[in-house]
Amino acid sequence: KVVGTVMENMVISPGAITPSPCGNNNYTGIWLQLASNTVIRNSEVSHVEYVGCSAENATAVLLYDSDTTRIHNNEIRDSHVGIGDKEGSENTIIELNYLHDFVFSAWLIQGFDTTRCDPTPNCPVTGLRFRYNVVEDAAGGVRMNLYGTPNVDTDLDVYNNTLYNVG
Repeated sequence: KVVGTVMENMVISPGAITPSPCGNNNYTGIWLQLASNTVIRNSEVSHVEYVGCSAENATAVLLYDSDTTRIHNNEIRDSHVGIGDKEGSENTIIELNYLHDFVFSAWLIQGFDTTRCDPTPNCPVTGLRFRYNVVEDAAGGVRMNLYGTPNVDTDLDVYNNTLYNVG
């Protein structure tokens, strides 16, 4: 794992791409995988989107199997998905961000039940706090897809956010 990374005062805007085939790959502005004690702050991430493809795999900030992450005081905008927490992340705080203008969701939790995670549930998203954010113009709103039997995602707190014009 990569430990103790601080990403701050960045502007990331990779622009739209046309995937081939649609939805088979992830396209991200920031991808955290196997990271620990990471901070993303005071940055802008925008224009992470597909052209001609309606898949939700174009995400401005994506967490994958990471722990103790804090994402705060950022503007994340104009993308297919704002922040995605895909699988196996623990103790994430997402706070004080301005999230706006998304084709799909401003925030998407998907604790997938995949073969990498067997025996199920071995890759849950746990200990997540989504608080004090402003979310505006997100067609898919704020989504939590809880998969598995029982649901693999646990200890998720969503509170004190302001939502405008969300799906």
